[in-house]
Amino acid sequence: MIMTRFRSRHWQALCCTALLLAGSPAWADRPWEPLKPALSPQPYAQSPTESWTDPTFDGKNRLFIRDQATNTLRQIVNRKSQPYTPSGWSGTDGFHTITSLTRDEHGNLWALDHAPQPRLIQIDTRHDTVQSIYPLPATVLLSGSHPITIQIHDTHAYIADQGVPGFIVVDLSSHTAKRVLDHNESLIARRPITLGSTPLLTPDGRPIASDVNLLALTPDGKWLFYQPVSGPLYRVETALLTDPNYSPIEQMEGVAQWRDTPSLGGLTVAPDGALYLSDLTNHALLRFSPGRIPQILATSPSLHALTRPTIGPDGKLYVATTDIDATASSKTGQLVWKAPTTLMTVTLPALTP
Repeated sequence: MIMTRFRSRHWQALCCTALLLAGSPAWADRPWEPLKPALSPQPYAQSPTESWTDPTFDGKNRLFIRDQATNTLRQIVNRKSQPYTPSGWSGTDGFHTITSLTRDEHGNLWALDHAPQPRLIQIDTRHDTVQSIYPLPATVLLSGSHPITIQIHDTHAYIADQGVPGFIVVDLSSHTAKRVLDHNESLIARRPITLGSTPLLTPDGRPIASDVNLLALTPDGKWLFYQPVSGPLYRVETALLTDPNYSPIEQMEGVAQWRDTPSLGGLTVAPDGALYLSDLTNHALLRFSPGRIPQILATSPSLHALTRPTIGPDGKLYVATTDIDATASSKTGQLVWKAPTTLMTVTLPALTP
């Protein structure tokens, strides 16, 4: 869910920051370089009634997705979508509203489910059973909280709270949780979501914006990339978020703007360290090499409303193109996704160092 959250102070902060840093080499982002020849995404699976995101391969190389239309977990079998339910997991004990799907380094699936209290659900995909459930304690759920997306590494879960901008960090070994970086400016939307060249607006002209919504961890778990849908992209060292010896001031000082970006539908870090982004503004797939060289991999009207990508066991990039209901979004003040959807695959070229 994308919430309308746009205050005049965001514009003021953005303008002041631009004035202060306009002459700084760090602020002068390297131009995007179109890949030649551009890549040609190929359809892999389709659905006329669903809206897919979060493609995730488990330890058995099975492909799962989350349907945004129903917030349910599904599996792609023979290029068709079908419901997925772990063994013995049904009825009132089953999934309710899944807002994020990911995996850990052991190949287990993790879902962020609202039942209605938010909880993390770990699925042991070797046996197709629910291994653990971690309800988020009331101490980290503030009035208006809406945990929206997760990343997992080792013994920690990182959750973006879009409703009250901040991170919820869960220690999975001790079953404890804490909030960090509450209301940090890096988590708050400062401009509207833009599709093509058109900003999304409500009927009374207010821009539709989204506070922190996108997360991606590096494979070693050292860095957390994040951003509001409309950018910019930030990163922070995860040790600052997990180590209790760091103060809130040290945590804030560790936040760095990494790159200005267009509006994004998702991002992921590949095993080789390359960062892939789904560009909503320009209908494009983008990549940063580990050396931070920005590339436009493909641009096409068919790459409309791209969601979070992932790298498959075959080394290809998997990303779903779906649709956004602009009329419904303007009326509700939320980004409303809709069918149809097509899961695309992209054969990736070698990285530029």
